[in-house]
Amino acid sequence: MNNLHRKKISIIILCILVAVLGTVAVYLRQHRQPAAAVPTETFTVTAMNITSQVTATGTVSPVEAVEVVPKITARVKQVCVKENDTVKAGQVIAILDDADYRAKLVQAQIKVGNTRAVYERAATLYRAGAGSQAAMEDARADYEAAVSALSEARAEMNETVIRASMNGVVVGAPKSVGTMASQGNGGGTVLMRLADTGQKQIVAKVDETDIGKIKAGQTASFTVDAYGGKKFTARVVKISQTDTNNSWDPDNTGDRTGNAPSVIYYEVTLAVQDPENLLRLGMTARVAITTATADHVPVLPLAALKTDARGTTVTKMQADGTQKQVPVTTGIYSDKYVEIRNGLHLGDRVAMAYATASKPEEDSLF
Repeated sequence: MNNLHRKKISIIILCILVAVLGTVAVYLRQHRQPAAAVPTETFTVTAMNITSQVTATGTVSPVEAVEVVPKITARVKQVCVKENDTVKAGQVIAILDDADYRAKLVQAQIKVGNTRAVYERAATLYRAGAGSQAAMEDARADYEAAVSALSEARAEMNETVIRASMNGVVVGAPKSVGTMASQGNGGGTVLMRLADTGQKQIVAKVDETDIGKIKAGQTASFTVDAYGGKKFTARVVKISQTDTNNSWDPDNTGDRTGNAPSVIYYEVTLAVQDPENLLRLGMTARVAITTATADHVPVLPLAALKTDARGTTVTKMQADGTQKQVPVTTGIYSDKYVEIRNGLHLGDRVAMAYATASKPEEDSLF
């Protein structure tokens, strides 16, 4: 009897617990707060002006410059100019010691006089029938050789006076008086350097992945550290046909390890506008070359794109709040935005694909 009573009590308690748990579950279900939805960052397709640029680093240099190298070997006797002096073409800029060349000139003049006298005597004898033709011709050859030697001696004497070959400025310090200057093509002593500082250029190195976008006539802007954020303008005038290492040349011994350089660069020359003559030769310039522009075209941030082997898509927000993957055709890329040529319209909203994004590897400028 006691066991039956205890069994009934246990059943009653179990029923009460089930009822309580059920009530609690219903209450929690009714009062549970909905999970906060993760907001989706969106962007509305907007019309903007967009510019694509290629960046590079280069050095400011003169368009025209020459190294003054003597055509004879002699000691520097006088330097007529100093660094930063402006010179005119034909102006005397240095004088070499002419003692040896003056003595050579005197000897050449004497020899011309002597050989001419011998030749005239031999010619007179030949015409009189008292001398041979061979003797006369030998004397004439000696005379002509002496005349040639005199001409050479005069030319060397003239080379002791060094004149500027162009209008320009003396850049760098000239050699000092007493320096032994040697002649030579490419291996002689550089007495000084002259440059036309009124016409400057930048020779920039452009990565091979970007060189195909560069065309003669494209405009550019650049900055130099000396003037902070001040922007100068330039224009592409020449694009090198070979890379800076001549990697194509099998005879090139620049890299004796036989390993190809990891990055290939091409030189691009830009004519510089510097009306205030602020730029100094040798300054490092950070260049941005404009390769394409478009005005008032639909654009999206790069972070809205998804690019894979199948192409480029965006996530378009539908009117009912759903999302749809839409293929798009892109145009010009800037560092932050991309032109949308097909697939979307102005006013369409798209979800951002990434918090940050970079320009895809394969983009089309046109």
